[in-house]
Amino acid sequence: MKKLLGLFLVFLVFGFIGAQSCLRVECPPDSVYSPSAETCLPLGPDFACENFPEKVTCLQRPGCVWQNNKCSDKNPDVPVIPSDIVVCNKMNEQAKCLSSGCVWEPGNNSCLEGDAFCSAAVSESVCNALYACVWNADVKSCDDVKDSCEPLDKTACNSSFTCVYDDEQSKCLSKLSFCSSATSKTLCEAGLIGNGTCTWDPASNVCLSAYDSCDLVQDPTTCDKAYLCSYDADTKQCVSDLLPCSSYGEKEICPTSSGCVWDNGCYSNSALLCTSRTSKIACEQGGCAWNASNQTCLSPTTSSCSEAKEESPCEQLGCLWSNNTCISSYSNCSSRSESVCAGDKSCSWDKSTSQCISPYWPCRSYSVDKCPTDSGCEIAPGTFWGTTCRSK
Repeated sequence: MKKLLGLFLVFLVFGFIGAQSCLRVECPPDSVYSPSAETCLPLGPDFACENFPEKVTCLQRPGCVWQNNKCSDKNPDVPVIPSDIVVCNKMNEQAKCLSSGCVWEPGNNSCLEGDAFCSAAVSESVCNALYACVWNADVKSCDDVKDSCEPLDKTACNSSFTCVYDDEQSKCLSKLSFCSSATSKTLCEAGLIGNGTCTWDPASNVCLSAYDSCDLVQDPTTCDKAYLCSYDADTKQCVSDLLPCSSYGEKEICPTSSGCVWDNGCYSNSALLCTSRTSKIACEQGGCAWNASNQTCLSPTTSSCSEAKEESPCEQLGCLWSNNTCISSYSNCSSRSESVCAGDKSCSWDKSTSQCISPYWPCRSYSVDKCPTDSGCEIAPGTFWGTTCRSK
């Protein structure tokens, strides 16, 4: 009896492990499963790259790159280090392919991406491992689940585990279809497509996914059900919790009192760079310096003094306005006007030559044509080029 009980427990444990290993987490077509986060993460632009915890999910989000052991936005001005990106189809060894999070196809000894096209698989086991693919035993090909449902009539469609029939369209749909494929509230909310993430928006009569962009939602209740969305009752807008300002498409409703700024679009005031701002109001709201003459916005931290064309922005950059030119406070005394020279203790004004000079290097402060040779200075060849005024 004890032996039978022991065998039963062993069978139960291994049966459970086997069942667990066969489980396959299904995510909506516009999302990817994260093993680290143990949930489906959206692949849309409203979900930041930094929220992807591992390389395999990071590289599936358009515009993201895995570098320095983290996921970040891909900067078009910075080349990506090729060795830092896993290119599955470049690998020809099974062990290396599998250890890199790719899928090995023994039928032709090739390495595939986890979201490769179904047609790339030539064996049943690999086909079933790829997302949204199904093995066609009749012709021995790997087909897209969505394509395999469309030709079916209502009877065949309803008897298929992966398909569902839409009476309104008289069409067979895949259960992996986007929520927008449903044109009726009944099918939308039946939990049969879009991996059960669909919600009917009565305001627009559209079936939406919980991961759709917030600004597509018009109904308040639907908005609150959507992923990372909140309804703003004041502006009657469905707003993204991650990028709230960008959800407002009109100047009149852009909430500038809540940290947003309007500049041909509604943006977060703290995130918009000074040099990216195109209007005086937006420039000044960001604590930046506005150049009225050429309608440009300057940054107090990154813009150079020479970029300022007026006195006001010049001073905002921490520079000096001298002789109608914006100069650095660290520039030579010789470039300063009398009033600016008088305000700098490290310089002094020479009335005889109307020149601002440095008390420490007086001769070097003069140009060659004004070099006071009768006061201990001389014109001599420079160390690297031309001639200079220097001490004898």
